[in-house]
Amino acid sequence: MAYIKPQTTNAQAIEGSKVWYFVKSWDALKTDGPAMPAFQMDAEFSSSSDSNSERTKQGNIVSAGTKEQTIDLAQKAATGDPATEIIEAAHAAGEKIHVWRVVVDKNNAEKVSTGVPSGEVGYGFHAKYGQALISDFNISDPVEGQSEVSYTMSISGSMQDNDVKTNPFILTDKDIDALEVFYSYQNPDQVGQD
Repeated sequence: MAYIKPQTTNAQAIEGSKVWYFVKSWDALKTDGPAMPAFQMDAEFSSSSDSNSERTKQGNIVSAGTKEQTIDLAQKAATGDPATEIIEAAHAAGEKIHVWRVVVDKNNAEKVSTGVPSGEVGYGFHAKYGQALISDFNISDPVEGQSEVSYTMSISGSMQDNDVKTNPFILTDKDIDALEVFYSYQNPDQVGQD
């Protein structure tokens, strides 16, 4: 009997708050940036497949069936949120959208300079890309609390992984700050009525 050394890893857990989803309408221009749904809460990417089983005299033969992938996303409703407008319009028209699942963690990102505005620091992040139909779209308006929007994106085919070194999903520090922070620091003389 031979010893086989187990694989070891220095993997780090992914925080759910660092996984951001972006969408883009099907007929958008290449130069139109993707929109991040405002106030994202819970999200779930699911990939499942059926198995086909055929009984024979020697036992069952099992083969892979059709794969199905979905993204369920919930967010707080917000006026003027372009992502919600894209999703609601696509659902109403029965059109596909583009969707990205991006792990926005600078510790695991590649610094990039190509395609980044001069003077800004850019990061290339790992992402999955898919084309999806909105199969469910719901707005919840509770008596107490804020309204919520939830929807299911059914992926056509399978989500595709990017290669961070050759085809990263790029965000700059300014992009990340704008998406994370509601407002920036203001001195007393910068706020108030004129």
